[in-house]
Amino acid sequence: KNTIKDTDEESSGGQSSGAPSIDLKPFTINFDILKAVNVLLLGCVVMAGGAALMEVLSVKKDINPVTSQGEPVTIQQSSQDQMLQIQPFDFYRERLENTEVFIAPWQRESAEEQEQQEAVSPLSVRLKLVGIVMDENPQAIIEDNQAQQTYFVSVGETIAGAVVELITPDKVKLNEGQNILELMP
Repeated sequence: KNTIKDTDEESSGGQSSGAPSIDLKPFTINFDILKAVNVLLLGCVVMAGGAALMEVLSVKKDINPVTSQGEPVTIQQSSQDQMLQIQPFDFYRERLENTEVFIAPWQRESAEEQEQQEAVSPLSVRLKLVGIVMDENPQAIIEDNQAQQTYFVSVGETIAGAVVELITPDKVKLNEGQNILELMP
């Protein structure tokens, strides 16, 4: 056992320095117990591995197939032949020409957006307001994309079949029969 002595009297020949001293004796470890524990753990690992191996190897194969009481079904070869039939090049070209191949699905317009674009007046697509001149006689600078010309128009004048009704600093109102069109820069 390790012991702590109160004084160093024995080691210093009867004189005391006042500091306690430690008597160190080597600890003894019983290696027989450690060997037994290691053997026990090794045995557990071997048994667990053996159990896992037996589980893998003991997969049961179903030797007796299930028999059906119904009528046998035959697969027609013609349906498979139709799927594998190669079409002429024009067939594929027509499909590719009518498809936007390089547009991601989330970038394609929905049916609702397409209907809204179809409802837009063709005049609003054709005419573009480039600028507005505000003075005593306000004028709108309108570009006709179809005719590829730019016009300076005042209130009461006609452009592409529409009459200019109002010119304000931020928009121009055109009357196209029953439709009123507002152009903004």
